Amino acid sequence: IVYNQNSTRFSKKDLIKIVIPEYVSYDPKRDEFEKYLIKFFYSIKNDNYKNISFGPFQMQPKFILNNSNIKSYSEIFKNIDSLSSMNTQYEILQKFINNNSSYNIREVINLYNSGDINLELKFKKINYKMTYYEYANYLIKKFY
Repeated sequence: IVYNQNSTRFSKKDLIKIVIPEYVSYDPKRDEFEKYLIKFFYSIKNDNYKNISFGPFQMQPKFILNNSNIKSYSEIFKNIDSLSSMNTQYEILQKFINNNSSYNIREVINLYNSGDINLELKFKKINYKMTYYEYANYLIKKFY
């Protein structure tokens, strides 16, 4: 994973820990389908679009709205292709971290993946036994 400048208090290694479980399971074809579903649900005014993740870091539209300079959901849909780029999602990730500056890396990983600093979800896409935090540490130790 190649990133631009880091404007957070965490190391680049810690930044990678936050998103690496989603990144290793990223599939460009699935991403296109996810973006299609978001656009479809938005066009029929079904709020399910707010909870569909897309891009290499699997960000939801409501997450992007809360952690970027984007002002509306319509702006997200007009820019969905650029918002699904790695560089843009990396910038949004940094804003998310800076918006949650009182949390440690484990709490940020939990918050990013579950919405709660104390809720550790299992990473079910690849490994049903490890939490996101455990799987991120496993991948970092193995490949970084």
